[in-house]
Amino acid sequence: MSDPRRRRPPEQTLRWAIDAVGGGSRLTSLRRLPVGGEHANHALTIIDRRGISHRLVLRRSARPSGPWRIRTSPPKLWAAALELARAGPPQGPRCLIHRDYHPENTLWSRGRLTGVVDWTSASWGPAAIDTAHMRWNLALTYGLDAADEFLRLYRSLTSRVFEDQPYWDVITLLDLVAELDPDDWTRFELARLEHYLERVLAEMECRKSRSRHL
Repeated sequence: MSDPRRRRPPEQTLRWAIDAVGGGSRLTSLRRLPVGGEHANHALTIIDRRGISHRLVLRRSARPSGPWRIRTSPPKLWAAALELARAGPPQGPRCLIHRDYHPENTLWSRGRLTGVVDWTSASWGPAAIDTAHMRWNLALTYGLDAADEFLRLYRSLTSRVFEDQPYWDVITLLDLVAELDPDDWTRFELARLEHYLERVLAEMECRKSRSRHL
């Protein structure tokens, strides 16, 4: 099997990057970056419909064998997650996102959220990525119920409902385990991640079942 870091990004992924810049945009250059670790990094130049040039870096997980270093996980569980990832991201609105949204990057005063810090990974993408990143952090640290309660409270404060939330819940978890060294984690922590993935995949199956009966 060839090194996935050396392959051209899938056309669907490139189209997603182009559409993120805006309708009528076009890709004018694509260059593989030599240093990527366990990620495939490509430099893109995209021209928007106004003629403005946007230079971006497309970063994708590229572990040849998948996240199998979590040795306690049932293979079918992660196979289902990878199958979902291969289907590509769902369509939806994009906005400025934090990309590292978790409890330690929030500031509080007298029980109220007053700020979010550490925007070094900020980018343009689906807002559900941020809520997904927060959810796995909460699930790992405080348990699955905390992750669900966060999402419930978030939805109670916004008019937006992210239909793609379960998808990004899975993708952000795959991003995590692609770089995870199980020797640095306890079996309890690994088990929590797996139980969280099981719950998210079960939620997706429930949604599919409901949609088939509509």
